[in-house]
Amino acid sequence: MNQKLFSRLLLGATAVLLLIPQLCSESNGPDDRITIGLPKIHSGDEPHYFITLYSLLNDGDLDLRNNYQSVHQGGIDAGVRMSGQALDHHTIWVQEGTMIPWADVYLGWGEQWNVDEQSRPVPTQKSNSHHSRGHSPEYSTHPAGYPFVLAALTFGLAGSDMLEPAAVSLSWIASIWAMSSMMALLKTFQLSNLKCAGVVMLICLGTPIWHYSRAMFCEIWLLAFAVAAFSAMLNSQNGFWIGALIGLGTLMKPPFALLGVVLLFAAILQRNWKLFLSTSIPMLVGMALMLGLNYYMFGSILRSPQSWRWGNFWVGASELMFSPSHGLLLFAPISFLAASTWPEFLERTGGHGRLLLIGFLSYFGVMASWEIWDGGYCYGPRLILPVVPLFLIPLIDFDWSFRSLSSRFGWGLAMLSILINGLGAIPYWRAWNQHPLVQWIGS
Repeated sequence: MNQKLFSRLLLGATAVLLLIPQLCSESNGPDDRITIGLPKIHSGDEPHYFITLYSLLNDGDLDLRNNYQSVHQGGIDAGVRMSGQALDHHTIWVQEGTMIPWADVYLGWGEQWNVDEQSRPVPTQKSNSHHSRGHSPEYSTHPAGYPFVLAALTFGLAGSDMLEPAAVSLSWIASIWAMSSMMALLKTFQLSNLKCAGVVMLICLGTPIWHYSRAMFCEIWLLAFAVAAFSAMLNSQNGFWIGALIGLGTLMKPPFALLGVVLLFAAILQRNWKLFLSTSIPMLVGMALMLGLNYYMFGSILRSPQSWRWGNFWVGASELMFSPSHGLLLFAPISFLAASTWPEFLERTGGHGRLLLIGFLSYFGVMASWEIWDGGYCYGPRLILPVVPLFLIPLIDFDWSFRSLSSRFGWGLAMLSILINGLGAIPYWRAWNQHPLVQWIGS
C-alpha cells in the first residue's frame, strides 16, 4: 500500500472518529444514558449561542428578550434540553446610557426562581438590585459573529426541528476543514504525506479538538480560521483569503484580531506590500462590522457586548498549562513532546517556525491575561483551542520510529492523549470543568 493511499485512510478514519460524538445523544432521564440520535445542545454558552441563531432566523433580529421568555414557557428557542428551564439570560441592555448586564439584576442558573400559576419559572430580581429592564431590548453578551455565520449556513431550516442538530453538526464540518488546512500547513515543513496525516490524526484526536468537533462553541471555527490563515500565509499568500478569515474570526471573538496583527507583521518583514494591503482590507471590514453591531445594539461603537476584564497573567498562564480542569498539558500530554521539539524545529524552519510560535504565544498571552481565562463552564483549555495546532506542529519532527526509549515514551503520551480526549468526547457532556480521567475513575 503506497503512502498516499495510507495517508488518505488515516485522514478518513480521523474524520469518522470525529463524527462518532455527533451520534451520541444525551438521555432526558436522570441516569445520564447515552442514546443514539441527533446531537443536542448540553449547557454552558451553547444554549446562549443557539438562542441568538434562533432569533436571527425566526425573528429576524438580535433582541433576545422574547426568546428567553419563550424558553421559560416551554419553547425550544435555546434547544430542546432547555425547554421550560430557569435559564439565565446571557444578555445586556442600555438604560440611561449605562450597560446593565442581566446577571446584575436577576438570580442566575441554579438559584431559586419564582414560578407562575402554571409552575413555569419567572426571572426573579435580586433583593439588592435597583435596576429594571423596562422595555429595552436585550442583546447577547456574546459577540454575534458566530450566530451570523451559522445563520448563513442554516437559513433554510428556520422553524424546523432540524435547526439544533444542524447547528451542532456544523462544528464537525469546521473540524474537517481544519484537518485539511493542517495537512496543507504540515506539508510546508514535511514532504511525507503519511507522516503529515499521522500528525493531523494525533492533533485532532489527542487534544480537545475531538470534544469541540461536537460542541456548539465558536472556538472550533476560530481554530479552522487560524490554521487556514497561517497555512495561506506560508503557502499561497492569498491576502484576501487570510484577511477574510481573520475578519470573520474577529466578529466571533474580538481578540482573534491579534492573529491578524501577527500575520500583517510577517508581511511587513517580507516587504510584501501587496500582501499587506490585500490582507488588511477584509480584516478592517470585519472590524468595521463588529463596531457597527456595537453601535446598532448599544448606541456606541465602543460599547462591546463582552467587556474585557484584566486578570493575573501568571495565574492564567500557569492554570492554562497545568490546571487539572483546564490545563493544556494535562488534557493533551503530547504537548510535552511538542515543547521538547520546538528548539530543533525552529532551527530547521527559521522564520516560518517563528511565525507559528509567535501566533501561539501572542494569543495564549491574551487569553491568560483575561479574568475568565478558564472559559467558564466548558471542557479543557477552551479559550486557547484556536492556536493549539500551531503549538503542536513541531510534532512533525519528533522521532516516531519506536526504536529509542524516547520514541516509545512519545508513543505512550500519544496514546494517553487520545484516551483522555476520547473519554472527553464520547460522550462529550460528562467531563465539563473536570479532567476526563477523574470523571471516568469517579464513575
